[in-house]
Amino acid sequence: SLKSTKGTDGAGSVPEFIQKLFRMLENKAFKNTFCWGPTGKTFIVKDTNEFSKTILPKHFKHCNFASFVRQLNKYDFHKVRNAEDAPKSYSDQAWEFVHPKFIRDRKDLLEEIRRKTPGKQKKDDMYNESEVLHTPVESCSVVDPIRNVKEMMAGLQSQIKQLEQSRTELETTLEKRQHMDRTLLNEFMQLNENMAAKDTLIQQFLQQTPSIRLTLTQPSQALETVQQKGPGWTVPPRILLVDDDSVYRDISGRLLQVIGCTIDLAKDGVEAIGKMGAEKYDLILMDIVMPNLDGISATRNIRQYDALTPIISMTSNFTDSDIMQYIGSGMTDILPKPFSKRTLYSMLEKY
Repeated sequence: SLKSTKGTDGAGSVPEFIQKLFRMLENKAFKNTFCWGPTGKTFIVKDTNEFSKTILPKHFKHCNFASFVRQLNKYDFHKVRNAEDAPKSYSDQAWEFVHPKFIRDRKDLLEEIRRKTPGKQKKDDMYNESEVLHTPVESCSVVDPIRNVKEMMAGLQSQIKQLEQSRTELETTLEKRQHMDRTLLNEFMQLNENMAAKDTLIQQFLQQTPSIRLTLTQPSQALETVQQKGPGWTVPPRILLVDDDSVYRDISGRLLQVIGCTIDLAKDGVEAIGKMGAEKYDLILMDIVMPNLDGISATRNIRQYDALTPIISMTSNFTDSDIMQYIGSGMTDILPKPFSKRTLYSMLEKY
């Protein structure tokens, strides 16, 4: 076993620094960073940064590689200098040290390693210390704060990215809601315009048809007046009025009654087909756009078993392509909306 003394390096004792150094080299856990040379007569620090951060603090009160080298110099260790053209077993950052009495498995020689007496520093020692001062060795006291700052910056950058993503999502959601609000506002304004147009249409119709007011108070007298001006039907025509718009259905129904017709009402194509199967009509007034079953589909269905009853399209869409579609489905004629008493009279008289 090694004999040790603290404070003095007298004969027959092994300095504490030399004991620690020898034990560190015997520890196989350090071999990737700090180990004996191939011959066992030198030892090598392969990575000065890793050596300073992980090994020195476990054995000494400092983690400064320059202090470690100065201590080696005090015990007459020297750095091995290889020729520039000689093959290198380790990286350029590796440091190799030698002492004639510091040999692997030769603990018996350690007592002969003495601390140099104070005096003029050797040239090689000065060179070693100068070189180590220019070696980029990170200090333990600097590494940790720098690492902490880097980790803090990475965390802040991650939070910034998350905030930017959240802001983008909020802006997208806000834009969608604004678009929805604009759409709802436009639909509401369109609804108001449609209601205003219907009110205007009703007012115009009532002004153009004073006989309706007469019908409400004196229906028999109004009917006689219209019949005197009408085509003179011997049997009142039986009309099926198909329209999902309650306003048009009410106005058209009243006008047909004033003219002298007998009417049945249907709200959509399905109800119209059901009434056609139960009754016989002289003429059908068919709206185009309706829920459940539209006017064109209802007409095609009716024409499968009734090819003679006139079916008149009531619509505000009557372009050339629309007319071709109506006629192609089996409709007989077109009564454009909004229609007046005169145009309705003419259509009834025609068929």
